[in-house]
Amino acid sequence: MFIVIDDALTGYEAQLLTAALTAYAGPPPSCEECRTIKRSRAMAVRDGNQGMAMAMATAMGVHQRVSHG
Repeated sequence: MFIVIDDALTGYEAQLLTAALTAYAGPPPSCEECRTIKRSRAMAVRDGNQGMAMAMATAMGVHQRVSHG
């Protein structure tokens, strides 16, 4: 299902749309590996470790493709 929007959304409108879609579809399923990668990336960003933050972003992309289709 795709939603086509002709006009650019403001940040507030985008938040409302995202909240509405989440309420309709429910939250995404919980994945321990996703949480671990997100936690590691957040710690790297907090500590200023740009290399690790980039590696975790890449790891998340790979994990999403492999594990979540």
